[in-house]
Amino acid sequence: MNKLLHKTVRKSLLMTVIMAIILAASIVVTAIWGVNYNATANDSASLTVTVNTFFYDTKREDVESVCEKVFKDEGLKVKYQQNGEMSGDDCEIVYYFKSNANLAKAEETLEETFATKIAEEDAWSNAFITVASTKESLKTNIPVSYFVRTAIAVAVMAVLAFVYVAVRYKTNMGLVAMACMLISGVMTAAILLLARVPFTVSTLYVIALAPLMTAVIVLLTFNNLRANMKADGAKEQSAEDLLVSSVAVKEISVFAVALAAALVLTGVIATTAVSWFALLSVIALAVSLAVGMLFAPAMYLPIKEKADRKAAEKGKNGYVGAKKTTMRKARESKSDKLEQSENEQTVSEENSSEENAD
Repeated sequence: MNKLLHKTVRKSLLMTVIMAIILAASIVVTAIWGVNYNATANDSASLTVTVNTFFYDTKREDVESVCEKVFKDEGLKVKYQQNGEMSGDDCEIVYYFKSNANLAKAEETLEETFATKIAEEDAWSNAFITVASTKESLKTNIPVSYFVRTAIAVAVMAVLAFVYVAVRYKTNMGLVAMACMLISGVMTAAILLLARVPFTVSTLYVIALAPLMTAVIVLLTFNNLRANMKADGAKEQSAEDLLVSSVAVKEISVFAVALAAALVLTGVIATTAVSWFALLSVIALAVSLAVGMLFAPAMYLPIKEKADRKAAEKGKNGYVGAKKTTMRKARESKSDKLEQSENEQTVSEENSSEENAD
């Protein structure tokens, strides 16, 4: 890992250019095709199949097979499917399509098919199934205020991180931590938009989560760096070697693996919405690792080198201490001469007094 860090710690400009290209591509793609909103957060046509609970629990796959066959025959492409248990004895299977999809024929065919199966097949005799199609036109996909609040939350977290790191460590470290948090949030959003990931409100939570993960990663490295700077022999090391050796590879690896495992486990056992959030959070974690482990040291290296040069020049000149020492010596010398002159004058007066007395 240290070999990789030695290769990337001097590549801050290259990494900045790569991130700028990704951001620019994301802006262009979004400007041309818009945000790829999830079917439940966009204009859509939907077809709802309502099934009684017993048949839903025992024969749901059969109902879905019939629906899929009819959709295929009618040339309809399902964008999103949502299953759920309702209150009472009803359960629903909701299929979402493009907003301009014509579902009248599919609805009629499904009603006839289910009615025939219930009347003629014993396995379907205890089924109660209804079909209904609707169209939804949203006035707004996700309110602009949601995006504004997310941006404000990320900015506030970055400022608080700056204050904490500046007080505990150094001001320049605080600036790097704040910049990396903002970058991770922006890059997470850019990658999700560029990849055309279906966008929902939970995606905004992922964008806000990325800076927090980046802050943890950067703080682990800065904590090691502060300890190494106080250690014996730190002055003999170059800024690059000191910074690379301070990257908390083990601690960050444990943090990343544990968090990724928790997210994957959550995605496996949770509902579809939570699973989708967990998947996007893994992407945000990857972005945070890249920014916190690779870009943060590369960004801080020139700042530390400049600070070290200033400290070395100040120590080499040493003019402030020299002036104080010289002036102190001059004052002490003058004081000694004045004291010696007063002693000599006192002795001379005493001798003169003795001579007059004789």
